[in-house]
Amino acid sequence: LLAAGAVMALAAWFLFPSRRLPFRLRRKLVPVRRAVRATAARPSRLLMALLLGMLLQGLLVTMNWRLGIAIGIDIPLYVWFFVWPLAKISGLLPVTQGGIGVREAAQAALFAPFGVSAVMAVATGLVFEVVIIAGGLAGAGIAWILGRRAARRTAALKPGTA
Repeated sequence: LLAAGAVMALAAWFLFPSRRLPFRLRRKLVPVRRAVRATAARPSRLLMALLLGMLLQGLLVTMNWRLGIAIGIDIPLYVWFFVWPLAKISGLLPVTQGGIGVREAAQAALFAPFGVSAVMAVATGLVFEVVIIAGGLAGAGIAWILGRRAARRTAALKPGTA
């Protein structure tokens, strides 16, 4: 569906005469047109970004599968590749802050046909949130420490500072 939508958008982009649009709207479309041209000039980079994104999402699904096993959800990995992306997409609904709660409710509904209780499905979603938030906080702490070190080094190299 995404590929068909992209093809239709590109066809409309090239077939619709942009000169018929008001000047203000055309000025806003200039960065989009430049981005499309830059992407068309380097399709290998677009493909690499797509493959890396798919690898990342696959690793996140695998991590969730392992977290599920750790808390007692013993279902095959292919079920996780069905449930988790759909639950993550449902988290994009602008209902709660960051989709927390919506994702877990979707997981509970999507895991039900596979024999996973709602409590366990919500628990695995919350455990994943804890892992992601803890990883972000750890990364922020490391960045803060490295930034302070670099600032001290820069201050030590400046002439006239003691």
